[in-house]
Order: sequence, then C-alpha cells, then structure tokens
Amino acid sequence: MPSPPFTQVYCGNYEYDASERDLERLFDRYGRVERVEFKSGFCFVHYEDIRDAEDAIKDLDGREWGRMRRRLRAEFSKTDVNVKVREERRREAAIPNTTLFVAGFDPRTIRTRDLERAFEPFGRVKRCQIKKSFCFVEFYDLEDAKEACKKVHGTRILGRDITVEFCVKDSSAGRSFSPAG
Repeated sequence: MPSPPFTQVYCGNYEYDASERDLERLFDRYGRVERVEFKSGFCFVHYEDIRDAEDAIKDLDGREWGRMRRRLRAEFSKTDVNVKVREERRREAAIPNTTLFVAGFDPRTIRTRDLERAFEPFGRVKRCQIKKSFCFVEFYDLEDAKEACKKVHGTRILGRDITVEFCVKDSSAGRSFSPAG
C-alpha cells in the first residue's frame, strides 16, 4: 500500500531561540519522525505515518509552549505535494558551479569529516564549511561537483535525508548563498 501523501506538518510561532532538540522531542512523542527541516522561525516535520501527524496536529495546534508560552501553530503543510515539484524545477534551473549547498543533516552530530567522506568519491573537495544547519562543499572541478550534486542529493548521512543543490553565486562579492526559493 503506498504511503499517504500528507506526512509533512508545518509548525510555526515557536520562540526563535527554541532548540532543535526541544522541537524534535516535542514531535517525537506522537510517532516516528522521519526528519525535521528547520527554517527561520518555523519548521516542517516529516512523519512516516499520517496518523502520527494527525495526532501531533490535534494536540499541538494552539497549545502554549516554550518559555514565553507562545501558542504553537501546527497543521498539514499546504504545499506538501508542490514542494517537491518546486524543488525539482529549481534544481533543474540552477546554474552548475563548483560550490554545493547541503542541508538536512543533524547539526548536533555531523562532523566536517562525515560530509567530506560523502562527497570525496566524486572528486577532490576543496573546502567543506559547516554553518549551523547547512554547509557548503566546494570542489576543484565543475564536473565533479555536478556528479556529486546528482548522486548525493536525496541520500542519507548519519540517518538523515540530505538535500544537495548548486549554490547561487554573488559574483560581485564572490560569496555563496543557499538556493533561492
């Protein structure tokens, strides 16, 4: 039987200084969490079972939580099906370059060496720089970066699904940025 399409839960209105661990523990009570995607001020929680997602939404939506007792907002993501389509279009339209944006790993447990090991089979890594919950992996060769982007995207590193995309480059400053949504 195919898995139900709506396993992604949006959670918002929590305090900006809430720890990822606290939020993961909060949602873990309702069932097996596949992964949590942390954004700025909100997150998406991916459940393996839609019933667990329903239980979390029922119990947490409007519930006071955190030091400031803010009312959480929990609901099925309105764009669950469309998120994948938009991400694929963005990935297909991206201009390949030697720097990759990597997200989805657990920032508490990941080490630079773990990421390097995942990317080194595709070529020489020039630099691997972790920045909180994402990182930049830079290759010496463009073809190596292309292959790594294609082959590592969607795989698992230390039990977490990894997103890999080409970085958007700011040519005037020579800086890399995460992909534009």
